[in-house]
Amino acid sequence: LGGPPGGDHSAVRTFRYRGVDAAGASRTGLVSAEDVKGASRVLAEQGIYVEKVEAMRPGSGLSPRRRSALYRSLSALLKAGLPLDRALGLLLEEGMDPAMAETLAPVRDAVCEGRPFAAAMADAEPRLAGHERAMLEAAERTGALANILQSMADAAERRVAMADRIRSAAAYPCFVLGLGILVAFFLLGVMVPMAQRSLVSAGIGLPPLSLAIVTGARVAALSAAVLLVGGTLAAALVAARCRRSPSARERVGRNLLRIPLLGRGLKALAACRFASTLASLLRAGVPLVDGFGLAGEATGNAWLAHASVQQAAAIRDGSRVSEGIAAIPELAPSLREWVRVGEVGGCLDAMLDVAAERAQTLWNRTCERFLALLGPVVLVCVGAFVLAVALAVLLPVTMMTLQVAG
Repeated sequence: LGGPPGGDHSAVRTFRYRGVDAAGASRTGLVSAEDVKGASRVLAEQGIYVEKVEAMRPGSGLSPRRRSALYRSLSALLKAGLPLDRALGLLLEEGMDPAMAETLAPVRDAVCEGRPFAAAMADAEPRLAGHERAMLEAAERTGALANILQSMADAAERRVAMADRIRSAAAYPCFVLGLGILVAFFLLGVMVPMAQRSLVSAGIGLPPLSLAIVTGARVAALSAAVLLVGGTLAAALVAARCRRSPSARERVGRNLLRIPLLGRGLKALAACRFASTLASLLRAGVPLVDGFGLAGEATGNAWLAHASVQQAAAIRDGSRVSEGIAAIPELAPSLREWVRVGEVGGCLDAMLDVAAERAQTLWNRTCERFLALLGPVVLVCVGAFVLAVALAVLLPVTMMTLQVAG
């Protein structure tokens, strides 16, 4: 990554170029300069004949895995003593993949212009969660950016690992379900009509039981399709309303936590995120009142975020942290006693880490049990459906065979 003459980074921008070097080899990459002419001049000094120079456009966003790698690399460079703009420049010089460069180049340019890192990341990274931006802002205020970035990288890696386990466990049930849908379409759309035509031509109609089974199977398939489409549309409408209305997000978040089986796992996940985030913020020197509200945002649940902000205000007025946790029923069972012990012993961050591990274990166990149960249930439902349709077709064939034998 070339730089502007004289090392002036006050108005640096990053450009993508394509050109040919003195040996005639094609060259592509990134160059830093104040404008397109400056970029062409820098490349000419490096012996590259420019074919095209263009400003970097914002990317489509980074996956959690890539954001984790970015946070960890940047944290290591900052801990080594490099200033933020130079650390971002070094990451760009490593020849990273285009998606990472498209996100990081505008961030580096904005930081060189004097903008806060959190604001620059929010503009360049559309997938950046609200609590991530809030944590970056708090880290910049307290001068603990390197430590917070490391904590964010650890949290992102945990989420990626859990998502990988869920996808792996869900692969078999999804395969069985997809195969069952294909078999159902084949049986109801091809085999049953063919069997009906053959029986009618032989002067035999489908008996009432077979007609009832086939009709029931068709109604079940149509109902499942309607429910799937209706559920998708309803989810899209709820998501659109939640984007427009904070109160709607809070209601949806609270109702999700009340679902009997799903709510238990979601509460464990929220407790894990809350505890691990608050522990990281406290170790980084973020004030407890600020960290409590940020930890609520890190849960990803609008209702818990709202309740955490309210309790943070109570803590500011003199309430204890354990009392603030106890006032949030969704978090209290998992965290209240650990927080109380941490307050008494002066080791709140360590106790929060222990609570986060226990909540993570509960979340993992809930997901594993659900997925372990999902496979057999899907297999039984698909098998029962196929068996019913097959019996509906085989029953009149058996009757015809008996008549011929008689």
